[in-house]
Amino acid sequence: MWQARMKTAFFIFDLAETASVTAEMKSQLYTLAYASYKEIVNSHPNHPVNWHKNYAIACERMLRLHQVDVDPEVLLSETVKHFLLYTERAEDDPQRQDILQAVKHLKKELQGLRKMKADLKRRAG
Repeated sequence: MWQARMKTAFFIFDLAETASVTAEMKSQLYTLAYASYKEIVNSHPNHPVNWHKNYAIACERMLRLHQVDVDPEVLLSETVKHFLLYTERAEDDPQRQDILQAVKHLKKELQGLRKMKADLKRRAG
């Protein structure tokens, strides 16, 4: 059952990536794929390693959408966490170094976002 759900999430994500649809439809597809990946990864503790990579990519795409209902800090944290979990177990992936380089950049973005939030809290308080 979970394999069918993962294939559905992958199909929806791939459709968002490749289909010639409106920006609104693309946003809806990414949101649906993200929600599906999130539920699958969080409800199945022993899952294939590539699920971490797929979920991390889905989080990153959601981050680009600037959705108000999803906290960017959560998305950045989840992206970093799941890319790192993936690279720990997928040592033979030819994109491993590129992924680790992206994680380094995402960590800096996360630090900047957290600093900005802290600064805003100090000013407000």
